[in-house]
Amino acid sequence: MTHKSADDHRARTLVLGLSLAQLVSWGSALYSFAVFVGPVEAALGATRAQTSLAFSLALLAEGLRRSPSAAGSTPAASAR
Repeated sequence: MTHKSADDHRARTLVLGLSLAQLVSWGSALYSFAVFVGPVEAALGATRAQTSLAFSLALLAEGLRRSPSAAGSTPAASAR
């Protein structure tokens, strides 16, 4: 392998590893809601609709918080 192809291989391996970690962490966070919804409802005295709304609003807030970086508004892009 040449120096450039070795760097490309390392970069691709890094991206693949980070992608897999992101996939597993988001999957764990999203699917754990179904496991914990019952105990959360009991502890807070909330209904299923209330806990589902709270979870949905949390996901919406996370999406809105992330959207500027997804649109290319990163520190590197603003420095140009």
